[in-house]
Parts: sequence; C-alpha cells; structure tokens
Amino acid sequence: MPSIPLTALRGCGVITRIEVKLKEFKRLASLGLTPGREVRVHVNSNVVVVEIDNSVLVLDRRLASKIMVSDWHED
Repeated sequence: MPSIPLTALRGCGVITRIEVKLKEFKRLASLGLTPGREVRVHVNSNVVVVEIDNSVLVLDRRLASKIMVSDWHED
C-alpha cells in the first residue's frame, strides 16, 4: 500500500517512514512516533492532532507532512 503524508490521513494508519533530520527524528521517537507504530488522526486543520497508544499529540502541519503513513481501516 502506498504511503501518504500524515496530513492527508483520515482515521487510522501505520507510520512507514519519517523524512526529517536526526534531531527531529529523535524528538519524534521520544514521543512514540516511529515507523511501525499505529496512529489515529483526530483533527486535521491548522494543526494535526494524533493519538498514539493513550497519548494525544499536537503537531504542526510542516512536521506532520514529513511523517509518511500507510492508510488502513479497522473492521
């Protein structure tokens, strides 16, 4: 399945890759945003509000656009 930016995701997906420099990658990894992790987008407007595990994170659109996800649907 092709990857799309987190900013284009509606609902749930799995992080496939993160296209940022090492410093930003370490910051995102410390928040739990790493390849293979499942995320759910709650709000996608000026900011992107995502849920990962039981945490809710607010990301700016620039950063969220560099997080690539594979779209999937819950049954």
